[in-house]
Amino acid sequence: IASKSSGQCWSLTSYSPWPGLVETAPSNRDYAGGFAVAMMLKDLKLAQAAAAASGASTPLGAQAEALYALWDRLGNSGKDFSSMLQFLRGGT
Repeated sequence: IASKSSGQCWSLTSYSPWPGLVETAPSNRDYAGGFAVAMMLKDLKLAQAAAAASGASTPLGAQAEALYALWDRLGNSGKDFSSMLQFLRGGT
C-alpha cells in the first residue's frame, strides 16, 4: 500500500532492507554488495564532525553512528548498510 501512495520512496521500491520485497536488493543476497557498513560509518562520522563544528546537536545522528560502529566491530563492515535491520532484529 505504501509504495503505491504518498509513502512511496526509493527504499520501498528499489532497495528494501527486508528480504523478498525487491528482487535486486542486497537483502536478497544476505546483504552482500551495495553500500558497505564501513562506508556508512565513515559518512556518519563526517556528518557528526560537521555538526560538532557548527555547534549543532544531533543526538539521533550520534546514536546512528554508535550503532553502525558496533555493527562494524561485530564483523559486518563489508555488508550492505541495510543489514542494520539484522542487528536491530537481534542478529549478530
